[in-house]
Amino acid sequence: MRTSILWAFVSTLLLVVAFASPAHAQGAGSTWLPDFDKDKHVYVDPQLQGSVPELEQLSQLEQRVADEGRKNGLAIYVIATEAGSENLPARYSGDRYSWPRWGQAKRDELVLLWQNKPGFPKDNYLIIVWVRFQVNKDLHNSIGAGAGSKPAASGVDAQRLDDSYSGPVYPTMAQHEKDPSRAVTTIIANVNNDIDTFPERERARLASEAWWSKFWSVCWKVVLGIALLIGLVAMTTHYLNAKDEAEKHIKEWREKLHSSNKLAIDLRDAYLALLSESGDWQKKFTGSTLARYQAATIDFAEFGVRNDVANGLVTKAESAANGCRFPAVAGFRKAVSLLTVDMVPVTETYTSVQGVPLFEAFTPRLSYHPNELLHSMSDLFERINRELSSIMTAARSALKFKTELHRLTAEVASLKDKLTQAELPLEPYASRLDDIKSNLDEAVRQASADPLDCSAELERLHELATALKQEMERALPQPRQ
Repeated sequence: MRTSILWAFVSTLLLVVAFASPAHAQGAGSTWLPDFDKDKHVYVDPQLQGSVPELEQLSQLEQRVADEGRKNGLAIYVIATEAGSENLPARYSGDRYSWPRWGQAKRDELVLLWQNKPGFPKDNYLIIVWVRFQVNKDLHNSIGAGAGSKPAASGVDAQRLDDSYSGPVYPTMAQHEKDPSRAVTTIIANVNNDIDTFPERERARLASEAWWSKFWSVCWKVVLGIALLIGLVAMTTHYLNAKDEAEKHIKEWREKLHSSNKLAIDLRDAYLALLSESGDWQKKFTGSTLARYQAATIDFAEFGVRNDVANGLVTKAESAANGCRFPAVAGFRKAVSLLTVDMVPVTETYTSVQGVPLFEAFTPRLSYHPNELLHSMSDLFERINRELSSIMTAARSALKFKTELHRLTAEVASLKDKLTQAELPLEPYASRLDDIKSNLDEAVRQASADPLDCSAELERLHELATALKQEMERALPQPRQ
């Protein structure tokens, strides 16, 4: 920072010293710069006059330069000088210093010298400064050109004049380096041409800018449209994929529930009477029948609870999926999560399942994984069906034997009366009949309470009564043929 300030101070000091005296009386070794004369358009360093033949033609261009300037109302000034021994002042730009070309540097000095001189056209001038290097005898030189605000408004500004590649000055100087007069006239012609063609070039530039603006506007709209289309396709694909996944899981669960609901209906239809009076049966059953009945009712409760919870879960998943509107997919993801990942809480205590009251309130597990709800439902159904079916089969069998025994004992009593009428002895039969009667009530009671384990006694008594009946029938006299 201190170095930058020091350089700026030194540069300013050098400029003040350089411009402190009149141009023609500059210190020994300094580059010659003329005083301003509003009627003079071509200035040649006295040291160059006569020593450089090529500059003789330049001195003769006074009228031509003035005439060329009047074409566009310009005051054109051409200065040819020889470089002195001074060092060029550095220019500070941003955070660094740069050293300009000799022509540009002396152009800037001359503008500073002339800008406040009476008659100097501050806004409508063109200055061309040609500097010949002392050590070079082949007319190798440097050049600089500057213009006022009016030619700058017509495109001939500092940037245009200092353009080394396509400007009106430097490419021309490179082409006519050994012919200063031709270089100068060509530069002036180039500047006049720039000013003359400026309106057309400006219209072309504005038209080009408008075309490119419209082109880029269309491009941006196309790009934006393509981006929106790609985004829409991506969102649609994302939405449909999420929807398909949710519908796939819901369909799989609906298929499982269709089978599970059918099994639940089959159980209810087959064993409604047996299950709906579970309280009475819990009191009536004993032994193995009671244990297996209780196990079956617990399995039935779990089957029903799991089936009901699964139905509610699918309904909840369908509601989440049906509430999803494009482009949102949160509802589909929620449905998939419900059916695959989220634990299913069960906080209710069940006193009935599918309309069937339970003898004891059933409290299921606190939560189920979705895959556990309908897992092995067919196995659970088979176990329930097997247990309840065996109980009902045993109970029907016991009831059948009971009815048969009552019918047989009535028939044996009738045969007993016939034997008495036939005056045949009853001793071989009476004790056996009394034994059957004495054991029948107990056998019926036990078979009713535990048909799975106690029906054998009824079957034994049925066999005894059948045998007794047959013997008594054979003892009776047969009617004559």
